[in-house]
Amino acid sequence: MNTKKLTLIILSIALLVFSFQIVIAANTNCGSGNASCWVSNPSLCTNLATDNFEGWFCTGSEKVCGKVPHACYDTSTIAAPSTTGVSSTQAYASLGPGYILDCFANDGLIPLCNNNPSTGSTVAWCNANTTCNGYNRNTNCTASTWSQAVCGNCFANWFDCNGDGQTCEVNNGTTCLGNASLHSTYNGGCSGGFGTCTCLATGGGWQDCDSSGTSLGNGCEINTGVTGFPFGSAYNNTLYAGSCGSQCAATWLDCNGLGNGNNTNGCEVKQSTTQRSGWAVNHTLYGTTCSAIICDPSYYDFNGVLHNGNNSDGCEILIGEACTSNTSIPGACTNLATDTGFASGGRRCNCNETPVINFQTSVKAIYNSPLPLLMGQQNGPGKV
Repeated sequence: MNTKKLTLIILSIALLVFSFQIVIAANTNCGSGNASCWVSNPSLCTNLATDNFEGWFCTGSEKVCGKVPHACYDTSTIAAPSTTGVSSTQAYASLGPGYILDCFANDGLIPLCNNNPSTGSTVAWCNANTTCNGYNRNTNCTASTWSQAVCGNCFANWFDCNGDGQTCEVNNGTTCLGNASLHSTYNGGCSGGFGTCTCLATGGGWQDCDSSGTSLGNGCEINTGVTGFPFGSAYNNTLYAGSCGSQCAATWLDCNGLGNGNNTNGCEVKQSTTQRSGWAVNHTLYGTTCSAIICDPSYYDFNGVLHNGNNSDGCEILIGEACTSNTSIPGACTNLATDTGFASGGRRCNCNETPVINFQTSVKAIYNSPLPLLMGQQNGPGKV
């Protein structure tokens, strides 16, 4: 081989290597050991594939399209998807928005790198625009075009209520105007240029009873079953109910038939505390309802005539008063002491015997014996 011919061969090899280096420089993410090779157009795929195992290259118009196994393909023939792509995710942040391609991808079908599943429904990747994401909008990748996109519709549950056509500022389920004291959240889109707000259902539920608006003024100012009625001031034990109505507070009753609104005396009866009135009801109290009758804790109803209209003697026995009879255990005691309550079949009373000293144990006890002599021996008829 002459020197001139050898020189030409060396120059050709050098030029080829230089060309490879230029391609690699233009696709910096396609270098040695990279798992992906993202490009804004398939024609920019590298023709050199170098990984940890081998180095090889494609020739002519063919570029690398698929890696492991390696494959060469005329990537200039790969067309962008014919439909508009919608995305909010960046496949590769270093590239601009629009359809892009990973030259090292392998979908199992020729061409391997175009992200075309067996259904043929998807080709390439729609790379989202971070500016669109900042507007809470999807990115629409332009059909049949590589690396072009525009901002699309609002994300799910986001709304452009002020109509500026840019930012979708209202997010359903979030606090209205960012003001927790309004006790309302966005829910339902837009109304009059603003997000539609609804009162929270937590804590018994909130209501807008002064009609200031759920997102204006004081918002949903009434906490059902908690806020006093009316207008935040508990009117004689009355609280707000649903539909901005009124209800009695826990353990309180409205028994006079006047209602519990702000034009009445509210809920005037305390359960198990307020004594019944209007008829002779000796020591009886209101129970858990206006018709329920219970005894004062210090009394009980012995004769069973607890609520017989004006003729009732109510709860006539004071627990602890002196006993005059003992119908439950007649004859059990010589003397009767204090009453201790009602027993089935009669009153229950304590015995009131005078205790004596047991001379054997020195303990006070009631000690009765029919025999006059407890110890010793009697001799003769006299008294011991």
